[in-house]
Amino acid sequence: MMNNLKVGGELNFQCASFCGAAAHAQCNVSKSANDSSAHIALDLTDATIGKTFYFADITDCAGNVKLTNLSATTFCDCGTNLAASDRHRNTPKLDLDGFTYSRIQGATDAKTRLIWLEQGESLTPTEREFFPQPYKQLAKVLYEMGHEEEATKVRVALGKKLRHHARKERIANAKNRAQRLWAMATTPRLWIWHSLSLLLTGHGFRPGNSLIALVLLWLLATTVAHFAWEEGSFAPNSAVALQSESWATYSADHSYPPHPNPAKDWSLTSTIGRDWESFNRYAYAADLVVPIIDLGQTDAWAPSTTRGPCGWHLWWARWGFTLFGWIVTALGAAALTGIIRRE
Repeated sequence: MMNNLKVGGELNFQCASFCGAAAHAQCNVSKSANDSSAHIALDLTDATIGKTFYFADITDCAGNVKLTNLSATTFCDCGTNLAASDRHRNTPKLDLDGFTYSRIQGATDAKTRLIWLEQGESLTPTEREFFPQPYKQLAKVLYEMGHEEEATKVRVALGKKLRHHARKERIANAKNRAQRLWAMATTPRLWIWHSLSLLLTGHGFRPGNSLIALVLLWLLATTVAHFAWEEGSFAPNSAVALQSESWATYSADHSYPPHPNPAKDWSLTSTIGRDWESFNRYAYAADLVVPIIDLGQTDAWAPSTTRGPCGWHLWWARWGFTLFGWIVTALGAAALTGIIRRE
């Protein structure tokens, strides 16, 4: 035990070996299995280290390590993780809640550091509380050291953890059977929302994902609109145009085979058609998926459900394009303004 330790210089535990009470647990039958103190190999709670804290290349650790509220200027672990030398022991845990440092000496990639953080997520099997501070501390230090992309990965991982624990708590905190059933019924919907937040915005830390998703949605809508137009499944979306004499001739055309693309021919040959809004597949798709613009295409043209399969599919798919366009745009705006991150 080294609680409240004060060190003005360095504290070096390189190549050290720690033996806690857990190493002798099998011989001490009087100790309770839930006695967390029996599993601590090193306790540096509330310690203050003026310079570098070296904690690397640990040869053996027969218990958990508590770095709760430890403060150090520099933390050096060479990217190594604790591991039990005896295969029959449980992997040691790191209690990192409140551990603060200004720099890291060792691995700075998010993959290695996230494995390091996961060692401290639960010191006992029954503990369900999640501490976000170690993730926030690591992301802050990585960002200040210039590793911005790695810091973002840590923040995204934290967002996933927070939402995962929020879903678990909805069920765990239910006070009666009715609340528990309601929580179990609504949790899948919450999972869908959280999955969309992760995919489209990286839980608020990758707002560019929403722009990519919007572009892909626009390209898909453009493709469907192109085939529907070439198929001849579009018609003017106006009572005036539909009741005009020039369009009526196409509607009353009973020749066989019928005109392959009446809307295209009408817009090229008819006086009203030439003065009508010219169809543009790119602008039509943008009108469908981008809610904040209005290029007039959806007001001028509409797909038909009776002229061909592409038109039939577009007629129904346009509602989906518009809905997903709203979702993507709303989540992107929330990420840019920080609303998602504040959740």
